[in-house]
Amino acid sequence: MGNYGEPLLDKNKNLIGYELNKNEYATVEVYYNDNNLLCNKVSIKEFDKINLSFNPETFNFWLDVRTEKGFTREY
Repeated sequence: MGNYGEPLLDKNKNLIGYELNKNEYATVEVYYNDNNLLCNKVSIKEFDKINLSFNPETFNFWLDVRTEKGFTREY
């Protein structure tokens, strides 16, 4: 559920997202839903490699929810 690609780090070596492939980058928001299940909201965004920052516009997203048997992915 947490292995989305190559980690992207900021200048302080903090995780800011993932490189899915050479043209796709993702941010991951981790939270607990109303049923107290761990969720990862994965958003595909444009990434500026020079400034190490994401464009706020989201191209696509999905939600991974931890379950007893693994996780479910909702689009």
